Amino acid sequence: YIRARKMVHIRFRFRFDWNKHLKSIMILFASSIAIQIYVNSGITILGFMKDTYTVGLYSVSSKIYTIVKNGLAAILIVTIPRLSMLWGKNLVREYKTLFKDIFNGLLLVMFPSMVGLIMLSKQVVLIISGEEYISAVSSLRILCLALICSIISWIFNDGVLIPTKREKYALYSTIISAILNIIASFLLIGRWGQDAAALAVLIAEAAGMIMNIYWSRDIIKLKDILETHFGAIIGCIIIIVECALVNRYISGNIISTIVAIIVSVLTYTIMLIIFKDRFSQTFLNRLKFRQ
Repeated sequence: YIRARKMVHIRFRFRFDWNKHLKSIMILFASSIAIQIYVNSGITILGFMKDTYTVGLYSVSSKIYTIVKNGLAAILIVTIPRLSMLWGKNLVREYKTLFKDIFNGLLLVMFPSMVGLIMLSKQVVLIISGEEYISAVSSLRILCLALICSIISWIFNDGVLIPTKREKYALYSTIISAILNIIASFLLIGRWGQDAAALAVLIAEAAGMIMNIYWSRDIIKLKDILETHFGAIIGCIIIIVECALVNRYISGNIISTIVAIIVSVLTYTIMLIIFKDRFSQTFLNRLKFRQ
């Protein structure tokens, strides 16, 4: 507050135009409510149609998925004010450049995270919840696939639709995704249990991603921002091989997980450097400049 007073004049106002902001606020509020329904519907429907053990299995995989998702989304959240500022000042070229960097940077982090979590899902479940929840591994792997759709959808929602004042499209996307999630859950859970709840999330996240990309197409075209990351592709393949070898030859859930993460991070980084990925080259150039 003290620092802000040096740049702006802060005072209380008791008369202001509610109509100017109320519509956007209510749309964002409705989106938030829809997201909560969407996130919790799977567990709720599981509770109606299955037993508490099945709910517990899905809760384990869902919590792990949420932790990884929020960790990746934290990278995006801190950039939203910058994107909004650039768009608000009509600096469209700078806005698109920053969006492209954020999008591709998240892809470079997201794909190895997804691949690694799929390969180490058994160890992660055992470490967090124990042997009795080992059946949660399959639903966790399905949710790992949903992670891709979720993060890309989040990028276009918070990076394009919200800064450009297209909140209504964000609301439409959320409501439709929530409806799809609920319908898919009712249709599939009776047969496949917690795996069906995870599949319903994948379907909903994929639908939300497609809608957000579609409603952003006149501002950001996916083909214009998507880069070919050969180093990342090769790196992910190597991660699969390394994690498979670790799972086979190293016993102990904690030790094998730590070894797999360290080796995977190192080899993935090396692949980015060998294939001269733009982000790795930028990072190396900055290190050279500082030296």
